[in-house]
Amino acid sequence: MGTGHIISDIDSARRYLTDELTRVDPDSSVLLIENLAEDFSALRINLAPFKSGNFNPSQLLDAFLASAESRPDAFESFLAEWESLIEMVEKGLINLDREDVLTLNKSAIEMHYPAMHHSEEYARLNNPAYRLVRYEPLIRIMPEMQDAITKLKTEWRDLPE
Repeated sequence: MGTGHIISDIDSARRYLTDELTRVDPDSSVLLIENLAEDFSALRINLAPFKSGNFNPSQLLDAFLASAESRPDAFESFLAEWESLIEMVEKGLINLDREDVLTLNKSAIEMHYPAMHHSEEYARLNNPAYRLVRYEPLIRIMPEMQDAITKLKTEWRDLPE
């Protein structure tokens, strides 16, 4: 799912999360959870609202690690989720520039889907700070996230086809 490239060991993953939470300002105006798959199996937890909500970082780390471990078919799952993401962008369900995403997709295919990082410009403009998690480990470890996910699902159901 794209998380393995920052996990060399649990201690470094913990330090990386702690450092990121130290740098990010709490911001409840940002969405806490963003959906990345049509079946809601892949989610992005944004750290600014996470920090403002006073959630437990150790639990997020556990959900993140469990998510990375939960996919023995990681590459095949990644491809299915990537294709789902492309489809959602093409349908207008995710607010990303369609042409930029299709260009990135073409490049990713040509390079056999390498690990990627945000561009310098994107990082400078958006200061991305998040963790990618799977729905099942997140809800098992942090059941308090269920309300936010239910709200997100309701909003998605209300989108025009």
